[in-house]
Amino acid sequence: MAKSLESVKQFYNGINDNYTEYILRCVPRYAEMQWAVMHYIADGLRPENILEIGCGTGNLSTLILKDYPDATIHLIDISDKMIEHCKAKFSDLENIKYYCNDFRKLDGEIPACDLILSTISIHHIRDSEKKNLFKDLYNKLTVNGVLCYSDQFSSFHDEIYNKNIAVWEKESKAKGASDEEWGMWMRHQDDHDYHAPLGAQIGWLKDAGFKNAECVWR
Repeated sequence: MAKSLESVKQFYNGINDNYTEYILRCVPRYAEMQWAVMHYIADGLRPENILEIGCGTGNLSTLILKDYPDATIHLIDISDKMIEHCKAKFSDLENIKYYCNDFRKLDGEIPACDLILSTISIHHIRDSEKKNLFKDLYNKLTVNGVLCYSDQFSSFHDEIYNKNIAVWEKESKAKGASDEEWGMWMRHQDDHDYHAPLGAQIGWLKDAGFKNAECVWR
């Protein structure tokens, strides 16, 4: 049974120093997921305020800053260690705001945003909470604002989901993940993750008000 987000915080605080190394081995398409989030943003979008949900150690944040150096970036993460890591990483920048908080409760200080982004974070909350989060994110966006996120999903069919997990393990070990690391990641998944089918999430996004909810890369 999945545990509370406080347990998620403790897990990520514990791997903060080696997070990127772990994630590149245990989530072998991590870099592609980040690329896809940035690639499919409309070329003409010129956001003034950008919110990143679950910023981790700032890997996606680095790409955001590269593409939108003049925007104000709002980074939220439940892990205080991750937030401190980002503060050190971006210490020379004044256009970043930090929020050490549970993203199910968006800080009232965060203004309306033109762009909201996330990679592999939303699956940490229950399906009912995902539905509420999508409504909150829709309400946080400016008119014509954009939400773009990549995540881990399940399937409507257990057989397909289990085959995906098997392929995931094979690719992770090809990237150098040890049996110990893979076991750690699967325990983390069992303890903290709520994977939901992609098709269900597209429906929840539409229910929240998003007009063009679709999967553009998988």
